[in-house]
Amino acid sequence: MKPLAALDAEAFVASGLVLSRVPQSQPALEALLAALEERPALPLPLLALLLPGLWAGGSLGGRPQAALAPSLADALRAFEDHLVARLLAEARWPRLLDAAAGLPPGARAQAAGLLCEQLARTLELPDADGVSRAAVKRLLARPEAEVLEEGQAVLSSRPEVWTRWEAPLLEAAQRAKRTPALLSDGEVFLVEHVQALTTLAARVALAQLALAAQAVEALLPARLKSQTREDGDAAAALDDDAAYPVGGFSSVSNQGTPENLVTSELVYMDDAARPDLFDVRFVEGELLYYARDESVAVRRRRHLVVAVDGGLGALRGALGRFQPAVWLLGGVVALVRRLLGWLETEALTVELVFLGEADALAAERAAVELVLREYRERGQVEVRVAPGWSALEGERRGRSLRHLLAVGQAGASVESAPAALSYAPERFEGRAGSQRVGGSTASPEAALAAAVKHLLQNILGAKPPAPRASAPAAPPGA
Repeated sequence: MKPLAALDAEAFVASGLVLSRVPQSQPALEALLAALEERPALPLPLLALLLPGLWAGGSLGGRPQAALAPSLADALRAFEDHLVARLLAEARWPRLLDAAAGLPPGARAQAAGLLCEQLARTLELPDADGVSRAAVKRLLARPEAEVLEEGQAVLSSRPEVWTRWEAPLLEAAQRAKRTPALLSDGEVFLVEHVQALTTLAARVALAQLALAAQAVEALLPARLKSQTREDGDAAAALDDDAAYPVGGFSSVSNQGTPENLVTSELVYMDDAARPDLFDVRFVEGELLYYARDESVAVRRRRHLVVAVDGGLGALRGALGRFQPAVWLLGGVVALVRRLLGWLETEALTVELVFLGEADALAAERAAVELVLREYRERGQVEVRVAPGWSALEGERRGRSLRHLLAVGQAGASVESAPAALSYAPERFEGRAGSQRVGGSTASPEAALAAAVKHLLQNILGAKPPAPRASAPAAPPGA
């Protein structure tokens, strides 16, 4: 398909605005502009034009549909049925709506453009020529009514322009039917953090980490049975924090303080005759008071320390879709999310410690912080930097049950930890004590899922394994 001339490109986009039926053309054109900035050879501009309207109203039909040629009408109907309708029915779509609603208008257009590019990548749509950013900017400078009028004229009298929509619409519909899921965690995190992801590298790092974690988590069991422990429970943060009282009024008693007096007892007061019946009941101890629930909430405390070796940054070779370092961090994210979901009745805190220089794994650390932002805001996860393994020696969390997990390339520094998630050439492995479980990197998701499952079983087991050495050895160069 040959590139469109300047005037034909404007007419092509104007006809797309009419096909999209969005209530306002400016947000749609701004989203298309952002998508073209991300991917100049955008396969399907109509998708970028649709997204702002879908975020605003959640459905199609902001304007009446124009009279279309039968072939174009069939292609558009297939596109709306198999791609747009499925997109609105995706389980992650409400999260996208919530994330987009909290963005300012400029960031919302950028998020729509980025999401359009990600969807085109998911559907593996081929690049297309014909639309330039300059043509879109010229349309933004024109009155909306004039642009829509031109689009109507194109659809009714210029088949050499509107026929360019038919094949891409049909191809997108066919590819959507063959795609299991249109949205992943990567798109959700991308929209949620679009203002923080100012560079392409940051966006790619976040998307890859989210996809790796999702791939590993999908292969983990829905639930693992926790074994009975011999340890006793300890009072947790729930009753330590006075701002969150455990119980309210649960019964009535004849003992208490005046502020807890049952209000119906006041009917016994008589100002004319003293002592009155209220005084008599007070002296005899018959007044009723509300009694509070004095039980103490007790939860088991757990503290998981995940030490990420600074040498992880050297694992840059391609391994399937991602690099080994991305796969390992994706496995860590999957492990943390599953633990926090399974042990929601316990006081579990997770500490992710990146060892080495502050900027050694800065990009990876920033991506992990964004992916686990929800848990960080709750105070369940903390991400920090430590100079080396020696900084972790002797750290304890009171009466918490403490687990230490090392993550990195197989070697002395990782092997000396009580448990480890490691990568060796052509193998991912999870080790707890002397027991090792893993698999070949021919299927990274399956190998990591087996390793993470083994580590989860160890954490939920009777007791954490004893350390194999008194202290982890310092990694090379730390």
